Amino acid sequence: NSNFKGCKIGIFIMTKGGRLSVFDLKSPGGNHVKHLWVNPSPLKRNKKFVPTNNNNCDTNVANDDVFEDDYLAMAMGRNWDGQTIIPLSDVLDVDDIYVPLDNEYNRLCVEGVVRGLADSTILNQACQRNSSNDINNNSVNDGANNNNVGGGGVYFGSTVQYILEFLDEVAYHPGMYQAPRDLVSDNDYDRSNGYNYNKGSKNGPVDKFFYAGGKFMCFLAGPPNEIGSGPSGGRIGTGGFGGSCAELGKRFSSNQDASTSATGSYEDFHDDIEAGNANVNSKTERNKRKPKTGKKKGQKQNASMGDERIPLTAFFNVDDYYQRLGIQCAQQALSVEIFGLVDEGQEGGEGAYLGFPYLRLLSDRSGGSGPLLISLSNLKNEQGHYESNQQGFDDSILVKEVIARSTLTRQTSFGGILRIRLSPTLSINNAGIEDADIFHGSSNGGVSHKLFEYYSNNGMYGSFSPSSSDPEVFFTGACDVTNTLAFQVEISSRSQSIDEYAYVEGASMSDVRLIPAVQICFAYTSVVMNNGNWTTVRRIRVSTHKLVTDSNAEAVTSSLNAEALAVILFHRFYALSLLHDVSLINSFARNWLLSTLVECYRSAEKEYEISTKYGSERFNHSNSFHPADRLLNVKGGQLGKMDVLLAQGHEKLQVVPLLIFCILQCDALRPSQGSFRPSIDARIASAANMGNMSPSVFSRCVAPRLELWNSGKDVNEPIQRSMGMSLDDIRFSVIDASGLQEEGIGTGTSGKNLTTAFHRRQESPSIPKPMLLLLDSPREIAVYDCGVFTGMEMETKTEQEEISDALRKAVQEAAVSYRVSPFGGSSAHPDGASIPINRFEETCLHLGDALVEDSSLSDQTYVEWLTLIAEVLHGELTGTE
Repeated sequence: NSNFKGCKIGIFIMTKGGRLSVFDLKSPGGNHVKHLWVNPSPLKRNKKFVPTNNNNCDTNVANDDVFEDDYLAMAMGRNWDGQTIIPLSDVLDVDDIYVPLDNEYNRLCVEGVVRGLADSTILNQACQRNSSNDINNNSVNDGANNNNVGGGGVYFGSTVQYILEFLDEVAYHPGMYQAPRDLVSDNDYDRSNGYNYNKGSKNGPVDKFFYAGGKFMCFLAGPPNEIGSGPSGGRIGTGGFGGSCAELGKRFSSNQDASTSATGSYEDFHDDIEAGNANVNSKTERNKRKPKTGKKKGQKQNASMGDERIPLTAFFNVDDYYQRLGIQCAQQALSVEIFGLVDEGQEGGEGAYLGFPYLRLLSDRSGGSGPLLISLSNLKNEQGHYESNQQGFDDSILVKEVIARSTLTRQTSFGGILRIRLSPTLSINNAGIEDADIFHGSSNGGVSHKLFEYYSNNGMYGSFSPSSSDPEVFFTGACDVTNTLAFQVEISSRSQSIDEYAYVEGASMSDVRLIPAVQICFAYTSVVMNNGNWTTVRRIRVSTHKLVTDSNAEAVTSSLNAEALAVILFHRFYALSLLHDVSLINSFARNWLLSTLVECYRSAEKEYEISTKYGSERFNHSNSFHPADRLLNVKGGQLGKMDVLLAQGHEKLQVVPLLIFCILQCDALRPSQGSFRPSIDARIASAANMGNMSPSVFSRCVAPRLELWNSGKDVNEPIQRSMGMSLDDIRFSVIDASGLQEEGIGTGTSGKNLTTAFHRRQESPSIPKPMLLLLDSPREIAVYDCGVFTGMEMETKTEQEEISDALRKAVQEAAVSYRVSPFGGSSAHPDGASIPINRFEETCLHLGDALVEDSSLSDQTYVEWLTLIAEVLHGELTGTE
């Protein structure tokens, strides 16, 4: 089958005490070929660590003072705990381990092993057999009484290292011997197994198996020995899928009552300013409006991502260990994908801690898509046995994620070397350290781990590894079109000027201005079709982008890309959350927003002064500048004063306040409260998946797209795009579209009158056509019947009559825009062939997960949060206390 691109696969099983089983995939039975010992972690034991379950971690290591320098000595055969560590290449060949998937027989053999693993027959056999390189087989028992192997747990990092050493001995890839500055052009590197280079040649190794790249697909059911078992706590929810970790329908359930008072807070403040009766700068008035944000009884108000939340590890320097291991994987053109399979048990149970804060380092540095949690509880039948598609969600997402992260279904590049070239006056900005200094004056914030330090690598956010010798060079083991990197550019010249001139010889014989630009060079290995055969090639792609600069703040903000800004802000906020309490992250985000809005207002003042003095024709960088909607002291505007303060008159910046609130309300940053209490691993998985999203996907993750559609086959476009993310906004949009405004019902109608209008419409002989709501987010795509959550009775039609081709196409385009198509109990079918319409209250509860404007942050509703910001802005701009 040409879809497999010459792919080969091998299966390894890690078992307790450092044992590794390697499977023979050449026979349908999946017999073991070897059972080997793996080195213990080359780390010093953390004596402060207290495991919650001794069976989940190694607590009986013979030598507690094992350091990194001893690792090679152990790998060369040094005895540990009575066992001899034999290099895998000494006992096995590549062909003994990896089989190609290019024929039906091999695929059946692999399927047989996988099925055997699923029913645990092979897994039990692997766990009970002794290693073939035991010094004394009698010293190794089959059960928990094994005193020589340490008592449980797997050496995950050591196992990855063991396989890397094997591949380094027997194989190579084209980019391995390529210096970062030696970015070659397209070349055909396809070689057969055992291709022999001339001995002593600089081009490559002698008699080594050639490979393009690969992926480790790792499935963990417990914490690795390096991390040790930590306290269980929190729910898995969706486990990071689509950047979320809340349980479906329960994301904002604890905030529904609080949101009902939001409109009053906003309107009171708005009306008082309009009437001139409010002294918004008065401390008394400010305190009256300020919501109560104190800690409620029995509720932890602020969730910390620092040491208070992340448990100690069983060994020291685990973060350094996984960081270096991930970089080594990237340099060998291999990426690591991690799946945590956790059983939450009964309803309300909690998942075990796997150590995702540290495991994410290995995945990110190697080029993986980020760890993912899968709840096995949803796959059990009534007898407690695992059964495929028991509830559908977790099983299908696991399968879809495994397929999407493999190299079989999408074009993948391996062994990537990325260089970012900038103009002489520019450099990549490492903003994370500056942000950390805001609160604690140091980059580590007083925590013991280095997760914050390793989150940004030479200023780069994303699944890449930094070069140790060149800050502009980065490596990745594997990537595809869904991987996203982010970095900020800063002015690095001494004069703080972005302009630089260089003398150019020739006809001009003068200084020439160097145009500010960024150039991206990417060298990678790919497998492509050539004359009917899959061929391995090494390629380089170069992309140069001119940077448009301006010294005028108004011109700069007029070119804002809100989606790109959202990605950068998320990375900065999340990096700080690894050090500080979430409440400080909220403070940092609020201060950033306040400074941005103040600068926006000052910019409008300057532009108004220029246009008044010299005429509006001098203002040429934007056609949307309306001073009355930007300044408080200019009459004739269409906006209220609060909206003016919040930059709602700025074409680009008007979305920023809501954008900041949505980012703070994402599952990776939002404090635990009510029914939203994710586990540490689930929150990390959520952040990891969000960090790999493209700007357009990320924006729909934090602010889901809502569109209102009419039913009927002849509908070509939605009635309204980009609806507000609140139930009232949806209801008012339905009112407008259904003609209720003719009865005197408008967007300013109170909830009581709104209900009356619904009943009056129900009594009307003219029943409106069904209206449909399209929800589009990485977590779920769904179509809802608007009559369910508006209380309006609408004409009933069959689903075939209601879904137009245009709506069906919109669903299809939304589904293919994601790396993994959103899937769920109430989501639209990805291929658009069958789109269920949700008409039941229990399925429409999922819509509440997307209504960010109805949620609360630290006991503040969205409008209350805006009100406080407007009050501070008013005081800052008017100079009063």
